[in-house]
Amino acid sequence: MNTDFTPEIKEVLEALHYRPAVSVIMPFEPKMSVKTALTRDLKRAAQQVEHELMEQYPDEVALMVIQKLEAIISKLNFNTFKKSIAIYVSPVFEKVLYLDIAVEEKIIIDESFEIRDLVYSKKQLHKYLVLLISSNESRMFLGNSKDLIRIVSNTPGSAEAFKNDIPERVANFSDVNERKEILLQNFYTISTTHWILS
Repeated sequence: MNTDFTPEIKEVLEALHYRPAVSVIMPFEPKMSVKTALTRDLKRAAQQVEHELMEQYPDEVALMVIQKLEAIISKLNFNTFKKSIAIYVSPVFEKVLYLDIAVEEKIIIDESFEIRDLVYSKKQLHKYLVLLISSNESRMFLGNSKDLIRIVSNTPGSAEAFKNDIPERVANFSDVNERKEILLQNFYTISTTHWILS
């Protein structure tokens, strides 16, 4: 088994197989959606699970799983910045995971949990750019879950390179502080434009 999995994912992967194993995987972005809409979608999913369980399993087992699912849904964290949730419930196991990937809604009732989205979530490498701009230099880095790599550019890395790009000081009409301000503004504009267009 891949040792890079988080303890939460390992817990689901190693969960005891016991029917019915209910997997509810849904988009869940509370910071981007209205809470009432998310609650409505969760309620609808719970009703679908209830309907299927009551048709396929003895009442006692079905009700136990339904109650566990409803308890999990009632305690969901609506302050998360994640994109989706995976809820796993069986008579002997329950777990909710907040994922960083977009998913399509899936409701699966089987003898084991649907884990494909968990594996995909782990495999997906999150990439990002970091732009460092100070009064003297600019640098760009490409980052992911494991590394931060500096990107080399042909843009001058220092504000000193722009000294000759500003007007000469004439009599008392130019202030030294204003000159520095223009220098930094030119440096900032060139640096950000270059990195954005790269």
